[in-house]
Amino acid sequence: MNAIRFALPALLALSLAACAPGAYDGSSEVSTDGSSASASDAPPPCPDTISIRDFAFEPEACSVQAGTTLTFVNDDGAPHTATSDDGAATAFDTGTLQPGDSATITLDTAGTSPYHCDIHPSMQATIVVVDGGDTSAQAGDDGDGDDDGDSGY
Repeated sequence: MNAIRFALPALLALSLAACAPGAYDGSSEVSTDGSSASASDAPPPCPDTISIRDFAFEPEACSVQAGTTLTFVNDDGAPHTATSDDGAATAFDTGTLQPGDSATITLDTAGTSPYHCDIHPSMQATIVVVDGGDTSAQAGDDGDGDDDGDSGY
C-alpha cells in the first residue's frame, strides 16, 4: 500500500508534465537551413503577443506562417530580451525590454527559430515558421484579380 501511495503522485506529476504548455519536445521541428516546415509538424499556433513572465516566454513553443508579425511584451519585473539563436531561420532581437515594454518582429523565413533572453540565457523558447504557401487568399483579396481595397468589387 505504501508503494502505491508514493508511486501515484510521481505518476501524476509525469502525466501533467507531458501536457504542460512547455512540453513540446521539438521532435518535429524543421532544420534551420531554410527548408519548409509543414503546419502538421509544427507546435500550436502562436498568439499575436508572446508574454515574458516569471523568467519564461509564454508560450515556450509555437508556430506561425511566414510573414507573420508578433509582439513580445515584458510582463515581468526584470528586463529581458528576445534574441534569436545563431542559425535560427529568422534572425531577430527585441533589444532590452524593461518591465512593461514591448517590441514587434516579423518572421519571414520558414524554418525553426529558437530564441533566448541575452540577460537570462536559461530563458529559451522556439518559434516554428511554416511556409505560407499561396498568398492570394490573404485578407482583402478574394483571388478574383482586383485588389478589393476600397470598393468591394
